[in-house]
Amino acid sequence: MSIVSEAVYNAFQADKMNHAMLGNLDSHVHWHLIPRVEGDTPVKAPIWRLPDEELFHDSYRPGREELNEMIISLKTEISRLNAKNIIE
Repeated sequence: MSIVSEAVYNAFQADKMNHAMLGNLDSHVHWHLIPRVEGDTPVKAPIWRLPDEELFHDSYRPGREELNEMIISLKTEISRLNAKNIIE
């Protein structure tokens, strides 16, 4: 998860990363990796404090082309970090 987190941080030019590992309600452990940038919410607070209507508003959804660019950027960064770790 550290490589994936670093890749998300780099690919999305985050100012900081929020990490949450959960599993208390589910029968498995899962992670939430949330890249944060200055001003991404109206107040400094966890994103889940935003109303669902705002958090999941369609205006924040990337279009198909933008989503494909995000996927390529993230895959490229994961590959780069994996190669770096193999060499080191």
